[in-house]
Amino acid sequence: FFFQAEDGIRDPLWSRGLGDVYKRQALRTLKRKKEEIECCDKLLELNPNDSNFYVEKAFALRRNKKFDGAIKCLNKATELNPNNYDAFFEKGNSLFQYKQSEKALKNFERCIELNPNEARPYYWIGKIYERLGK
Repeated sequence: FFFQAEDGIRDPLWSRGLGDVYKRQALRTLKRKKEEIECCDKLLELNPNDSNFYVEKAFALRRNKKFDGAIKCLNKATELNPNNYDAFFEKGNSLFQYKQSEKALKNFERCIELNPNEARPYYWIGKIYERLGK
């Protein structure tokens, strides 16, 4: 198994930036936010049709309070994969923090459609109702 993973890292077509995935995780841990975003850009350059990398970049942008950029990435992620639970969840979080509660609500509702057994969107819907006074 180890050798298969090692071979995958050496093969740029197979790994499609696998080393950069680990680098991004390390940068996040080290709180090197600007470099984390740059690493996400490189991953997207290698994998422009992978909705998960747009979600990862959006998360990095949101952590830097760059909500417009995060939402733009998440729109692209949900366009590429309309069943990407993580994209809708992250978009709901970004919109909630951006004080767009009604739009956030729609994204959390989509999360429930995709995975009704996941508790997190129910929690955020409750927070939205609380914010809206419902």
